[in-house]
This record gives sequence, structure tokens and C-alpha cells, in this order.
Amino acid sequence: MTENPTLLKIDPKLHYKGNIGPIEHEELDEVAVDIRNVGWTLGNDCPFKCKQCYSMSAREKGMNMTAEIIDRVVDQLALNGIETVNLGGNEPIFTNGLDAKATLLPYIIDSLVDRGMRVGLTTSGITLIHLKNDHGDSLHKLNDVDVSLDSPFENEHNENRGAALFGQAIRGY
Repeated sequence: MTENPTLLKIDPKLHYKGNIGPIEHEELDEVAVDIRNVGWTLGNDCPFKCKQCYSMSAREKGMNMTAEIIDRVVDQLALNGIETVNLGGNEPIFTNGLDAKATLLPYIIDSLVDRGMRVGLTTSGITLIHLKNDHGDSLHKLNDVDVSLDSPFENEHNENRGAALFGQAIRGY
């Protein structure tokens, strides 16, 4: 972003009212960034069919993460002064399909922390269990973890999740 004196005076919420937009619209002025917390949806696949999930409607299976993609995103987050990143979406462990051994989640966590960002995780419990079993060093770098429960009642939770996941959620705590 170039130092434009008029740009610095733009109300960041003006895009709700006027002809101002994000950087991909070159014909519009860019709004100064004042975002400190970001949610990053990672998973590109999931074996479960949770009723409330929108993730698979917004992504294409097989579009795996690469270190280059992750480095570019992390660089942009750091460049924009992001302080905290919450990793979620489907199950974050599934960055590269359903093979949890192919995950780049530890690389993502490590890269964000190395750039000075606090990292949180939202999971149904599955990602937390995988990190605990296979990537303890990265797990300990997390600032916080949210385990998503749809209900305190096992049957209701499992019905919403489309699988018997209540036990894994509780193990995640």
C-alpha cells in the first residue's frame, strides 16, 4: 500500500456505504487495514457431515495446501499486523485431504508463532487428538483451543455431527 494522504483519512467502514472496496477492485480506493484478529479456514475435506457445516460448499476437494501457499498467507498476515489467528474449518488437521499424516497444520502453527502471532484452534476434538498424538511441539505453541460441542447430550451432539464424535470432543478437553 502506498502512502496516500487521502487514503489514511478513509473510514474503514465506508465500503458499507460508498464506492470503495478491496484491493482486487483497482478502480476503487483501498481501505486502510485495521484488522488484528483473523480466522483461517484450513480443512479441504472432512469425513463427517455436520448439519451446520458450510465448509464443503465453499471449497473444492483436492485443493491441498503447500508450504508456498502457507508462506504467502503468513507473510500477508504479518505484513498487515495481525496479532491472533484462529485455525478452523472442517477439521483443521485435514489441510491435505483425509490423510492426517499429510497435514501441514504443524507447519502453519509453527510459521504463525515464529512470526509473532498468537494461534488458536477450533476443532470438534479430532484435530486436538491428532496434534497431541503426533505433533506435541506444535500443540504446545497454541494460545487457546476451542472444542466445538453442539449439545451437552451425546445423542443430540452425534446426530448434529452425523457421526459418533461426542467422545472425541470430550477427550479433546
